[in-house]
Amino acid sequence: MRKLVATALIMLLALLGGCSGDGGATEDKPGSGNPHDEEWEYGTGYVLEKADGRLLIVSKEFEAGATSEDVLKLGSVKAIWLKVDAGPYEEAAIGDHVRITVVGAVAESYPEQGTGSIEKIE
Repeated sequence: MRKLVATALIMLLALLGGCSGDGGATEDKPGSGNPHDEEWEYGTGYVLEKADGRLLIVSKEFEAGATSEDVLKLGSVKAIWLKVDAGPYEEAAIGDHVRITVVGAVAESYPEQGTGSIEKIE
């Protein structure tokens, strides 16, 4: 009986010890390439894509002709789908360098999602 209790206790301790770590996950560790590694203050960015009144704005400049899939695959680029008013949406062009103002909550998906405004930087 003692062997059974001792074995159960050892297994329980091993199970608890195995569940207490991060499992080796690197998704939020510095240098892992995860876009959430560094804080992006939404100060400025580049318009990568336009769709349904929203602009996909990324933190780093990209090559002309790059698709959103290509850029987001890099993993080190912060990105936000920003819903903006019709005027700024129509005036925005792919590749524009813009100043971003986020209003309200931001969904922390990747890319993040929010509402706000933009101002083109000349």
